[in-house]
Amino acid sequence: VFDPQMWIPALATVSGGMNLASTRVYPNPASDELTIFTPQPDQIKSIYICDLSGRRLKKIPLDFVGRENTFSVSGLPSGVYVIILESDSFYQQVKFIKL
Repeated sequence: VFDPQMWIPALATVSGGMNLASTRVYPNPASDELTIFTPQPDQIKSIYICDLSGRRLKKIPLDFVGRENTFSVSGLPSGVYVIILESDSFYQQVKFIKL
């Protein structure tokens, strides 16, 4: 269950037409599952988890329920990662910490 008092706003960069302030990744830090909230899920064409060097580690299925997509990060070692959100009109990077 999402508790807005418990999440940390994601550090992100964006280019294109997406409203940066509207995209959220929580919980951050995460241990088992991570949720992406975006106001425009129908525009997202791909989601990847990358390491800090930019190497793609995992492609995330586009399984949005409403505006949220929850997926497992339990197989990742502890560390800092970047989620890449791509569409035809924007590219967004969101950092998260895996415990």
